[in-house]
Amino acid sequence: MRKNLFCFLILLAIMTILNQNGFAALPQPAPVFHLDNVNELVNVKKVRLMDHVGKKPKEPWNIVLLSFYATWCKPCQKELQILKGLYQKFSPNGLHVLLYSIDEESKLPKLKEMMKEQNVEFPVLYDFYTKNVVANRYIGEQLSLPGIFVISKEGQILYEQRGEKATLEQELTSIIETQVKKQKNL
Repeated sequence: MRKNLFCFLILLAIMTILNQNGFAALPQPAPVFHLDNVNELVNVKKVRLMDHVGKKPKEPWNIVLLSFYATWCKPCQKELQILKGLYQKFSPNGLHVLLYSIDEESKLPKLKEMMKEQNVEFPVLYDFYTKNVVANRYIGEQLSLPGIFVISKEGQILYEQRGEKATLEQELTSIIETQVKKQKNL
C-alpha cells in the first residue's frame, strides 16, 4: 500500500513539474503579444494577437495557427509547407497563420529571402526587443522546435504540439474543421 502511495505521489510530482513547464491542460489562455512582421509579402507592420482573437471579425468566428520557426530547423521547413496548405484551404473561413521566427537577428535577410522564395502569404513575426520572451512563454526556454499552437476566437489555446509529428496535418485539419462547423452552427 505504501509503495502504491509513493508511486502515486511521484507521478503527481512529475505531472506538476510538467504543468509548470508549459504542458498544462488545455484549453488555457494564450499569452498575448505585439510583434513586428518581417515578411515583406504581407502589408502589415506589427501584429497583436488580440487583432486576431477576441474581437468580431468579418466572419462570425476566427482561429489562429501560431508556429514557432527557425531557418536552420529542418522539421520547421516541413511544417511550413503544411501551414501554407492549411492557409490556402481555410483562410477564406477566417484562418490566420502567424509564423514566429526565433532566428538570430543576423539571419533576418536569409529568413526574408526564404519567405519570398516560398511565397509565404502570412505574417512572419520577430521579437526585436525582448529576444524571444514570447517564444519562452509558449514553447519554454529550451525553444523546442517546431512548436505549433491553435488559438480559438476566444483567445484559448486549443491544441499544442512541440517537435515533429507525422499526423500533424490531419490533426490540425480536424481541429480547424471542427471550429468551422462549430461557428457555422452559432
